[in-house]
Amino acid sequence: MRIPTGDIAIILGPFIAEAAASGLRPPLRLEENGARAWPLLDENDVLVMDEFGDLWWARVRGDGARIIRRPWPEEITRRWHGIERAVGELRARAAHPAGRR
Repeated sequence: MRIPTGDIAIILGPFIAEAAASGLRPPLRLEENGARAWPLLDENDVLVMDEFGDLWWARVRGDGARIIRRPWPEEITRRWHGIERAVGELRARAAHPAGRR
C-alpha cells in the first residue's frame, strides 16, 4: 500500500473538521509558525499533524514543538496504520467532552 502524498490532507480532513466542530483543540503549538498540532506517533521524534492536515516530524517540549522536517512519503506509508489508529483515538476523544483540551 502506498499513500499518495497529495491525498493525505483529504484522508485526514474529516477528522480536522470534526475536531473543529467539537472544539477539540490541538495540544501542541508549533514554534515556527504558531499553528497548533496533535501528536500522532512518538518515536525518537514525534510525528505531529497540524490543524491544516500537514504532517511533520517535531521535537516536543511541554506544549511546544519544534519542526524538524516533513516526513518522506515512504515514512508515511510505513506508519499509515499507526497514523490511522492515532487519529481514531483523537476522534474518540472529540466525541467525549471529558477528552477535550
